[in-house]
Parts: sequence; C-alpha cells; structure tokens
Amino acid sequence: MKTVLVFGTFDGLHPGHEFFLKEARKLGDRLVVCIARDTIVEQLKGRPPKRPEIERREMLAETSIVDEVIYGDRQLGSYTIFEHTKPEVIAFGYDQTELKKDLTRWLATQSVKIALVDIPSHNPEFYKSSFLNQPFAGNRSGRHSA
Repeated sequence: MKTVLVFGTFDGLHPGHEFFLKEARKLGDRLVVCIARDTIVEQLKGRPPKRPEIERREMLAETSIVDEVIYGDRQLGSYTIFEHTKPEVIAFGYDQTELKKDLTRWLATQSVKIALVDIPSHNPEFYKSSFLNQPFAGNRSGRHSA
C-alpha cells in the first residue's frame, strides 16, 4: 500500500484544499494529512490560526478524501512524524516552497527514498486561506457568495 503524506494548516476547508487533497490522493492508496500545530502556525505566520488544531483535525477527518489525520511535530523541522507515517510520496501545494526546501535538506540526511511531488494550484486568486479568512474575501471575483 503506497502512502502519500501532505502537510498544511487547513484553517477552513475550501475548494483549493479539496483539489489539493484529491490530487494527492491519486498518487497512492492511503492519504495521510499532517496538520500544523497551533504553536507552529503562529511561529510561521506570525498569528494563531482562526480555528484551533482540534477543530481543523476533525474537519479533515470528516472528509471522504483523507484516510488519516495526524498532528505535526511540536518542534519545527524535527519530522518525527515520519516514524509513524512511513510515506512513499510527499505531495506539496503550490505555496509550500519553503517546506519543500526544508524537507529536501532533511531527507538528504536520512536513509529513505521518498518521492516529492508538486500539486499545481487551483485558482489561488480565489481559494487561498489567507484571502478567505479576511472579511469579505469570499467575494473577490465580483460574484456574490451564497
């Protein structure tokens, strides 16, 4: 069984996330999502997430796309989650360039071979959490939201 691992904050599940998860799912038999801890989100983004980690985890676990949702490490860059997940593939979103660089450096020190795959964006001008979490952001296209 081929395991695919993805990382993210997933601070509200929107069509861009759904596209990303469905594309990652196509790369293997089992999709594991590693959500960033609240403290890591604050460290990386300079602000806490809108939704607490337990809510973000539950939201993802309820989708039929995902097989397992795990919390990320409490220390940035430690990657102890690999001991549990043992992925053959890691899929990255279009905006995860720094994560990919860091993981590439870390993997070079390990004795495992993991394929790294980039997933293209899906209308990032409309479906990006930083836009959608702002007031009135859902109406960037000029269309009215329901």
